[in-house]
Amino acid sequence: MKAKPNFRNGAWRGVVFALAALLFILGANARPAAALTFAPLARTGTLSTGSVHTCALTPTGTVECWGKNNYGQTVNQTGPYTQVTTGVRHTCALTPAGAVECWGSQYDSQPGPYIQVSAGYFYTCALTPAGAVKCWGDNFDGAADDQTGPYTQISAGYDHTCALTPSGAVECWGRNNYGQTDTPPGTYTQIASGGYHTCALTSSGALECWGRNDEGQAPHQAGPYTDVDTGASHTCVLTTSGAVECWGRNDDGQAEGRPGVYIQVSTGLYYTCALTPAGAVECWGRNDDGQAESQTGPFGHYRPLLRTEIISAGDAHTCALTPVGAVECWGQAEFGETESQRGPLRQVSAGPNHTCALTPTGAVDCWGHNDYGQANDQPGPYVQVTTGYNHTCALAPTGAVDCWGRNNEGQTASQLGPYTQISASYDHTCALTPSGAVDCWGGGGDKDKPGPYVEVNAGPYHTCALTPSGAADCWGYNESGQANDQPGPYTQISTGYDHTCALTPGGAVDCWGDDSYDQSADQPGPYSQLSAGDMHTCALTLAGAVECWGDNESGQADGRPGPFGPYRAPAPMLIISAGGNHTCGARPDGAIDCWGRNIKGEAVDQPGPYVEVSAGDAFTCALKPNGAVDCWGWNNFGQATGQPGPYTQISAGDAHMCALTPAGAAECWGYNSAGQATNQPGPYTQISAGVAHTCALRLSGAIDCWGGNGNGQATDQPGPYIQVRAGSYHTCALTPSGGVHCWGFNDDGQAADRVGPYVQISAGFDHTCALRPSGALNCWGASSLGQPVNQPGPYSQITTGDSHTCALTPSGAADCWGFNDDGQAVGQPGPFGPYRPPRTPAIFSVGYHHNCALTADGAVDCWGNNIFGQAAGQPGPYIEVSAGEEHTCALTPTGAADCWGYSSYGEATDQPGPYIQISTGAYHTCGLTPAGAIECWGANYYDQVVDQPGPYIQISARQFHTCALTPAGAVDCWGNNGNGQATNQPGPYTQISTGALFTCALTPTGAVDCWGDNIHGQALDQAGPYIDVSAGNYHACALTPTGAADCWGRNNDDQADGQPGPYTQVSLGMSHTCGLTPTGAADCWGDNVYGQADDRPGPFGPYVPATSITAAPPPLDRSNAPSFRFTSPDAAASFECRLDGETWAACASPKGYTGLGDGSHAFEARAVSPPGNPDTTPAGHTWTIDTTPPETTITGGPPNPTTSTDAAFTFSSNEAGGGFQCQLDGGAWAACDSGSKSYAGLNVGQHTFQTRAIDAAGNVDPSPASHTWTIMPVSTTAKVYLSVTMAGKH
Repeated sequence: MKAKPNFRNGAWRGVVFALAALLFILGANARPAAALTFAPLARTGTLSTGSVHTCALTPTGTVECWGKNNYGQTVNQTGPYTQVTTGVRHTCALTPAGAVECWGSQYDSQPGPYIQVSAGYFYTCALTPAGAVKCWGDNFDGAADDQTGPYTQISAGYDHTCALTPSGAVECWGRNNYGQTDTPPGTYTQIASGGYHTCALTSSGALECWGRNDEGQAPHQAGPYTDVDTGASHTCVLTTSGAVECWGRNDDGQAEGRPGVYIQVSTGLYYTCALTPAGAVECWGRNDDGQAESQTGPFGHYRPLLRTEIISAGDAHTCALTPVGAVECWGQAEFGETESQRGPLRQVSAGPNHTCALTPTGAVDCWGHNDYGQANDQPGPYVQVTTGYNHTCALAPTGAVDCWGRNNEGQTASQLGPYTQISASYDHTCALTPSGAVDCWGGGGDKDKPGPYVEVNAGPYHTCALTPSGAADCWGYNESGQANDQPGPYTQISTGYDHTCALTPGGAVDCWGDDSYDQSADQPGPYSQLSAGDMHTCALTLAGAVECWGDNESGQADGRPGPFGPYRAPAPMLIISAGGNHTCGARPDGAIDCWGRNIKGEAVDQPGPYVEVSAGDAFTCALKPNGAVDCWGWNNFGQATGQPGPYTQISAGDAHMCALTPAGAAECWGYNSAGQATNQPGPYTQISAGVAHTCALRLSGAIDCWGGNGNGQATDQPGPYIQVRAGSYHTCALTPSGGVHCWGFNDDGQAADRVGPYVQISAGFDHTCALRPSGALNCWGASSLGQPVNQPGPYSQITTGDSHTCALTPSGAADCWGFNDDGQAVGQPGPFGPYRPPRTPAIFSVGYHHNCALTADGAVDCWGNNIFGQAAGQPGPYIEVSAGEEHTCALTPTGAADCWGYSSYGEATDQPGPYIQISTGAYHTCGLTPAGAIECWGANYYDQVVDQPGPYIQISARQFHTCALTPAGAVDCWGNNGNGQATNQPGPYTQISTGALFTCALTPTGAVDCWGDNIHGQALDQAGPYIDVSAGNYHACALTPTGAADCWGRNNDDQADGQPGPYTQVSLGMSHTCGLTPTGAADCWGDNVYGQADDRPGPFGPYVPATSITAAPPPLDRSNAPSFRFTSPDAAASFECRLDGETWAACASPKGYTGLGDGSHAFEARAVSPPGNPDTTPAGHTWTIDTTPPETTITGGPPNPTTSTDAAFTFSSNEAGGGFQCQLDGGAWAACDSGSKSYAGLNVGQHTFQTRAIDAAGNVDPSPASHTWTIMPVSTTAKVYLSVTMAGKH
């Protein structure tokens, strides 16, 4: 057993590596052979010609076919696949996991795993990892008989099959009517079974053929040749120069030679095709069904999308990436290589004594041992980073390689490439070319390999690579067998110091080489990723835990529960959304603007506020700040029905709607014909709805889909992915490395994969678009209407509709293109952007060593250091306060700035304003005007008080620099920039806070970005989500949605200790922190030398002005047009009014209403201070309106006629509480409130009495009750017949 050197000691390690290098040079050819060596396949099955159809494999693993399609054999497939093979009426392809999928006639698929597949005329055979042959389909003459092998290659012909043994012999079975299975002895490297003949290449490159030869198709040729294929009656080969030579039947020109250059040749029934180095396919011969049409491609062997390293094992430490982008490390910490990072980061690579990680923007952050500069940060952008012993390399988006650190062997020599993957080790670096070759540079001699390979991993003195079929090909130092080849199939390979491990398609780990510390122990798994360290190995479980085995001297092989997984940036809120034929955008104030087709009301603007918008086919939904969903437009299936929520994300499909709950469940409503609107328990982190299917992203990065799956668009995907977008009939997902993988309907190429890197994707009806880190836009798919046109940008968000595309510019405008029949693709100036709630005035502010807070009546209470009077209380009223280093300023309701404390530079000078915000630095103060300009005063030795025209919506001044937020969310800074703290930032951000020598800002998704001095970790970015951020001198804090305070940076006085809260605001001083509780108390912690960290009960809160009503209608009023007058002692206050509990609206005194209905009413008025703080106890008035007159009835009166000269009346009203008026014989109306009226001594003759009721509101009966009667003389004795009329109401 080889003694394990102590590589934790740098000097000893150098000696051992030098000795090992010498041994490698002396014994490079002495590596022992494995018991059974499976050489990588010479043919990778990139191009395959059948009877009358042709198929080829693209580098992204899709299969494209052309020619006769009577059985569906030429249907394109999205894959991914690693090999393709064609029969007469069927096509088969091999998946990366080793399964065989077939289509057309004889289309039975097989689960495998297999490492090669070959389609005969009416049957198919595949090779297992153990070298056995499994066949299915028609079995004439035993051509499809299974064989135990072992074999290294198979070839199925018309009705016979041949296979190559590990020793190079050929064995054949099946029909032998022409001697096609009579194999001659020899050592061969490749075989090809034709119609009735067989050919093979010898180890010297000569061609040997046997079987039918009536057309000269089975000759013997000296060669040398590099590739051979046999058709029905002709044979073609590739020369070493890449030319094609053919012989045999040539009636259609199929056996004509071609000068080339080609890299593969394939012979069909009566035609021939060859693959160029550029990936094009050139064909010649019979073309009656289009089978010999040349294709531009590019075609080539499958290259998996670049894997993102979630776990990485170094020499004596291990690191792993969490889904929020943090990096956790454990093990040896001698050089700081195990310092955990909060990120966000999206890939990690652990070297022997340093660690590097890739940020979402492509920058490289490194930490640990840095004696050669190997741990220097790099701005990038890069798509991969890899760490060697004393050097680091990174892969640029162009495929170039940049390296830094020690260069004693040339290992850090930068390379132009292009490359698709890189791997750095002790003193050499290797990279994979697009063609699958491996280029290496640095120590250890010539290590280049032609391949093709799909992955490379460099160990200290050996290198391994994976072939397209999943075999492991290794070279270099092999004392312990670590460089032995392995048949696989494998999906990942990783090299340690003297051991190698590989991951099987089933997730098991196979290891070989030195096992002195059990580092090479096989593991059943299942795992999704592995990493071999110096003398230990780690693997990632499907649940996201890390399991390790091997040397654990420094704790590097300790397991961790995690969960670990690919970084998933918070799903971007949909600011713009393209629907079927309309488009909507969300404004920063939360309003929604829509344009385009509006037949069903889908494009009606909405006042909001909303935080996200999603446009469906003929309806639109938007998410409110409280998580409720409002919808408008077509609602024939209930898709536009609002929901109370709460939800965190929404997505509108064709006629259904889905939303994510805070727990990650998917709730859907609307059309559900295919199950697309079925609720799902999740949990999910993102959701996307298509026409008739829905997909959602799990925390693990897997994708669940449900609903219509007629085109494969709703097929679940294992991932990992970081974003998903469902199109109409296809789905696309973004990989952690920025690649795009699509599946589903692909007739226009809309589901084609793309390498990227991209940061966002969007899938439309028949096109797909993706956003690059630079903001440029790439689109693919149907182009008849101009919808997939590439755009230079820059853009910050994209959205694809049915046949149009829109993108958001940094200034917040919407650029659109494509189908525009309803104006849906008309650009809009906006601005559109993330919702920014109205800014909350600073009612609580922490200075360097003192604190100040507002009370509800506008007074300022301060405590802490008061040596310059900066902590003196003030009566106010004020609407905002800001505490600086040794002075304090507050804003009056009229916008003036009152300041007190130290003022040697004029920083505490009062200013008339008006301002809508104020912010104090160390020795300067700035105010934001209503127009968005910034005015500053005080010390200006760093230009920190230079006025700015703006417009801005927020300012923040700290020590010697000032920053401001633009309406589009960008940050402009000026003043001291010695540590980069005053560097402008494009954003978008929703809030900013300046520290002493650093600045932090809050993103729309709640992440915190910081820049500037980071000596104490105070400028580390944070994934969040957070709702508020505050920067102090050397620490920063942010509030979570639950009100907890997370802090980071310098913590010498416990000022950066996190607190559970809850708090509504957090503010930081030099070495102390305070949070404001919901009850208005101040909780403080940290340095308390001046009492600045003393808690205060308060209550503190926003200033609210008082309101009083000075004129109002009486409690009961018959007027339906009331008028009110009101006032406030705050002369700067505005007013809001409401009637009967309706929404508050701006108003002015007097406030009148007209046309009010009868009944009770309530009027309220409240004063509102300039920053928007309303009176919390509004003035109110309640009254009743009665405009209905009463009814009057006479209940008693004199008879008619009568001889009495006296008369008595009684009467009543249908309303109580009022009075009456009476009138006799047309005289004046007079009050008769008793309900009765009597008269005496009336004259003989006719009389009329009238009475009318008056109700409590003063309404008078318009139709009085009346009674007419006649008084007869007493002496009259004659009998008189009277016609009596009693008019009126009785």
